[in-house]
Amino acid sequence: MLYVYRHAKSSRADLTLQDHARPLNDRGRRESALMAEHAKQIGLSVDLVWSSSSLRARQTLEPMLPVLAKSKIGYEDWLYSADTDDIIEHLRAVPAGVGSVMLVGHNPTLQELVLELAVEGKALARVGEKLATGSLAMLELPIDDWADVRRHAANLSHYIEPKQLT
Repeated sequence: MLYVYRHAKSSRADLTLQDHARPLNDRGRRESALMAEHAKQIGLSVDLVWSSSSLRARQTLEPMLPVLAKSKIGYEDWLYSADTDDIIEHLRAVPAGVGSVMLVGHNPTLQELVLELAVEGKALARVGEKLATGSLAMLELPIDDWADVRRHAANLSHYIEPKQLT
């Protein structure tokens, strides 16, 4: 299973901050907490989490850390500026025995990734319009080994936006 979690709504209040250092705004913090509660309710279990090293991605993930207590978590500089090819290359290098991966990052890359990997799923058209801030997509990959990740093969089995949780 691949979980794709777009960072929540960020603040643009301080124009002197570099993009990488932008924090979440109040709405983003509230929605991250809602998504963490949703993750707890659905029994989310992830083996490996790669989060962009940006402040807003780390703050998005923070409320979910208790749910991910057994996960290996890495804050990755490469994910901040990655494109879909970069992400697929990293996914193909995930060690055997890792059953699930979560990516926490940015658009447009995460939206493009979901659209490149998924071939079916009820919410695919919605993701095509917009991968909302703070949303979580779950992709079922028909693979036995991460080295076998390929485009247009996954099923988008679950997609939830924070506004659906309020």
